[in-house]
Amino acid sequence: MKDLLKYAKGQRLYMVLTAITLLSSFLALITFEYWDLDSMTAWTMNFWDLFFEGRLGEFYDYTALNIHGAQHYNCEGNYLWLLPWCLWNLPLWLVNSGGV
Repeated sequence: MKDLLKYAKGQRLYMVLTAITLLSSFLALITFEYWDLDSMTAWTMNFWDLFFEGRLGEFYDYTALNIHGAQHYNCEGNYLWLLPWCLWNLPLWLVNSGGV
């Protein structure tokens, strides 16, 4: 038991960082809803539509049309935060657009 306590004392920073990670993950889990994922998926579809058409500058106007039926009607802020989701949803866009 003493060895375990000695080991835990040496790993205090690791335990604090793990606790912070678990707490932030739990907060994200309880605040992130289906509608958020639905809207981000629609916005990433908009991103790929415009990217391959060469009209990425019209992203916000196109998003305001809400052609994919997003729960949130418009994407606020910079679309660069969507890039990880865009990469994740690229296969979905390829199947949806008939590119495959």
